[in-house]
Formats: sequence, structure tokens, C-alpha cells
Amino acid sequence: MGTITDIVTQKVMEICQTYESKTECTGIDWWSHIDRVTKYAVGLSKLYNADNEIVALGALLHDISCPSEYGERGDHHIRGAEMAESLLAELDYPQNRIERVKNCVLNHRGSVAKLKNTVEEECVADADALAHFDSIPAMFHFVYATANLSLEDGKERTKQKFEKDYNKLSERTKELIKGRYDTMMDILFSDRFFIITEELKTKI
Repeated sequence: MGTITDIVTQKVMEICQTYESKTECTGIDWWSHIDRVTKYAVGLSKLYNADNEIVALGALLHDISCPSEYGERGDHHIRGAEMAESLLAELDYPQNRIERVKNCVLNHRGSVAKLKNTVEEECVADADALAHFDSIPAMFHFVYATANLSLEDGKERTKQKFEKDYNKLSERTKELIKGRYDTMMDILFSDRFFIITEELKTKI
């Protein structure tokens, strides 16, 4: 039998596959989100000396209620914590550690970001935001294909989402990815024209 992380990974992948066509939480699936969040969270846990197992489980389970038929999207962190506890209890995971994982799930959202009390919660919440920066095509698909927004409205919606995700990050993670974030925002949303060099002019 594998580690607790291996077992939970398999269960989460199965849940995602089962509810892939039913989820109302757009963009919540294994490959485009949960897998990315988990990798970022584990990476941050190493940088910030957090408990790797707690962080990995918190990341794997942070959106567990989304690929399911339970509850409203706005309450997914609450329902997710309940589902995480139930799943981990079935696997005989120690209750004191279950509580720590639950807190990672409860406090990963931007609207409750100020409630993060541990470095493990910080890692999961930061990773959730970072994963969104890797999912630019999915975000544009949502605003234009799913939400059917105009070109400008979709652009503004995406910009606001990325700004919100960045502001949600802890200060140390902001500093860690600031260069990449600034470049991404400049490329996607800047109204500046490219500067045409003399060398390029000769080739046009």
C-alpha cells in the first residue's frame, strides 16, 4: 500500500473523473488545477519549512467539494473540509493531523485569506492562486466561451481575477514571483505598442 498522500491522490483523481461532466466549479479538475496546486504547494512547503504531508493533503483536498454534487460554490471550502475529514478518517489518519489538513482547506480562499494561521495553510492558499497563473487558456475559455463576455469585458474580468489572486498571496510569495507576474500582466493587458528597432525595420 502507498503512502497516505498516494492514496488520497488516487481517490481525488477518481472523484474528478467521475464528476468531470457534472461539476459547476468551472476549471476545477485534476490536470489543470488540483495537480498544479499540489505541485506548487509542495514546492512552497520545502522553501518555507512546512510539514510536507499536511501541505500535500491540504492541496489535494482543497477543492474536493467542487467536482461533486454537494453545496454551493461559495461554500466549497466549508463542505470541502467536511469531506476531507470524512475521507481521512476512513483511512485512519490521526485526528490531530486531520484538523490541520481541514484548516488548510477552510482557509485557502481569497475571501478568508486573513484567517491563515499556519505555514501549511499559507502554502496551500498561495499555491491555489499560483496555479491560476498557469491556466490562462482556461480562464479565457471561461470568460469568452462559457460566460460569453465581450472582448473588453472578458479582458477586464481576467485582469481583475489575476490581480485578486496576486493580492491574495503572502508577502514572501508575492516577492518570489513578482517578476513573472509583472511580465505576464504586461504581455496580456498592457496597451503599449512594441518598440520597433532600427534593425527590425530593415527586415519588415
